[in-house]
Amino acid sequence: MTSLTRLVLDPQHPAVRADLADVDSLHKTLMRLVPDHIGPTPRATAGLLFRKPDPIPSSSCRQPTRPS
Repeated sequence: MTSLTRLVLDPQHPAVRADLADVDSLHKTLMRLVPDHIGPTPRATAGLLFRKPDPIPSSSCRQPTRPS
């Protein structure tokens, strides 16, 4: 059986922003979730996957307009 955990990140937090800007740093942060010494392929053994979220379409980022 497979289970998924979704991490909700605070984009205002400096550590989150730093990890999202640097894939190596992000990898190291995620690997801290995995116990030490669980074999030669710890990410695979722990079942740790990472997928970047889909980008938000620019049309949904527009500020709401105010009536005049």
